[in-house]
Amino acid sequence: MNVSYLLEIDGILSVDGADAQPQGGGGSGGSVWIYCGIIKGYGKITANGGSSPPSSPSGGGGSGGRIAVYFKQNDTFSYFRCESF
Repeated sequence: MNVSYLLEIDGILSVDGADAQPQGGGGSGGSVWIYCGIIKGYGKITANGGSSPPSSPSGGGGSGGRIAVYFKQNDTFSYFRCESF
């Protein structure tokens, strides 16, 4: 996203990978690229990898994706969260 002024996120922006089916591995998380002047809100951005079935010998969990956020001003201070597992 390329936002010229204000980006407000109060929900969940998610690019998580899908969980595995019985015979495969979990999908990897996607990527988020944000450039804005001001960012605010109490939302969350996630790019987590999908899990593997506990009893499946054929696949593992997917890797986390990438989150890049570039801004000039953060109006919510420590409440804004990003995570990637």
